[in-house]
Amino acid sequence: MKTSKNISSIILTTLMLIAFTGARAQGTMADYDKTKNLDKLVSDKVLHGGVRPEWIGP
Repeated sequence: MKTSKNISSIILTTLMLIAFTGARAQGTMADYDKTKNLDKLVSDKVLHGGVRPEWIGP
């Protein structure tokens, strides 16, 4: 019984390490720079402009 608990602990620890190593920051500095200029990149690209998007919620 003690051996199966040790094996379960080792497997669980290994799976957690594998899962958490993939959880890194998603964006690079270039991605953040693109978002700063996004309004300039997409302005006047919509036919029949005047679209005013609004967030739903507070």
